[in-house]
Amino acid sequence: MELDKRFKVLPFCCFGAEKCVKYIGHKGYFSNNIALFKNIDLCIDGTLEAVHGDEAESFEMRDNRKFYRYFIPECFVKPKEKQYKYRPYTFMEFNDKFTIGCSIITFRRKAYAELIHNVLFIGYREDKEGLILLLGNAGYSLEELFNEYEYQNTLGKWIPFGVEE
Repeated sequence: MELDKRFKVLPFCCFGAEKCVKYIGHKGYFSNNIALFKNIDLCIDGTLEAVHGDEAESFEMRDNRKFYRYFIPECFVKPKEKQYKYRPYTFMEFNDKFTIGCSIITFRRKAYAELIHNVLFIGYREDKEGLILLLGNAGYSLEELFNEYEYQNTLGKWIPFGVEE
């Protein structure tokens, strides 16, 4: 996670206590080392219990009753974007997703996104390289489809030939 652009420079150590008091009861991030706010995941998260001193000299966290020099409310931190991880389909998963003789698959090579193919999933064959899926008049391995191609789902989004983990 990273700090919102509105609050990039300093945590609440430098504001007057009256500006900090309105965040009592709010969740946020605490630290005694201002450098840790460059990677908010290194800070301690909790709820602000009290602000001590006229110049916000320390912040008390409700969860462990300790005092910290710096505090940033959670609303000033951008949530971490979800990282999608995929693995290649197994043959059974591919076969469940696409029906032989019925599924028209819209796919493209990742490196040449402007070349889009619409082909019928004809079936599969086994040869010395392993299982080959027959899409239109060409054959592809599951690994090749996963590594080099992506297909368009029913929502129109391009996704890998694989399962999200």
